[in-house]
Amino acid sequence: KRVDTAFFGSTTTNGPDGLESIASVTDTWAASTEYSLGDRIFADGKLYQCTTAGTSGETEPVTWSTATVEDGTAVWTFLMHAQANAVDAGAAWADMDPFNEAIYAAEGLGETLGVFCANPADALALAVLKESTGSNRDLLQPDPTQPTRRIPAGVPLVVSSYVPEGVIWGIPRSSVYTIMREDTSLAIDKSRYFEKDSIGIRATMRMVFGFPNPGAIQRIALSS
Repeated sequence: KRVDTAFFGSTTTNGPDGLESIASVTDTWAASTEYSLGDRIFADGKLYQCTTAGTSGETEPVTWSTATVEDGTAVWTFLMHAQANAVDAGAAWADMDPFNEAIYAAEGLGETLGVFCANPADALALAVLKESTGSNRDLLQPDPTQPTRRIPAGVPLVVSSYVPEGVIWGIPRSSVYTIMREDTSLAIDKSRYFEKDSIGIRATMRMVFGFPNPGAIQRIALSS
């Protein structure tokens, strides 16, 4: 449970940063600042590296492109998308358009979505949608090999109560890693439950989540 909470959450005290930690990143660009060759900044959800040393402009560049950006006398070169791609699903779940948008956005960065993850309430809302008014045909297509599983836009949908309501994550399998920092350690105490035929066991695992290509991860969310 704690692993699931951390994975779908943001920053965990004494634990790993989850998906919500890449929902947005804080800009670190500063005006009228001297930057050296190799310095890096976050801007507009992207990571840039200084490839021409200089002083940034008095005002922020209008456009942060995925190539080079001239900024005062400094020049920035795009390195990567630093946050998950945001897909607006509107006020309520209504059709497959947000899912198709997410699939193609991931493919635009060379990734393929392996799974959508949703809260049970959102999964139910999708499950009762029909193809059109008056139709009894479900909008979600079933998986013939697993009758209880549904496939929006060709990608399997899994359910977890740890996903916040109103948010569905589209996850490429090659862009999410679970990294073990240390082997799991076990502590066993036979004295704690002396009056019972029981022993106490505590397992400690040091791990982090890795998101090497954050922009390929899709955050589909209802409008607030």
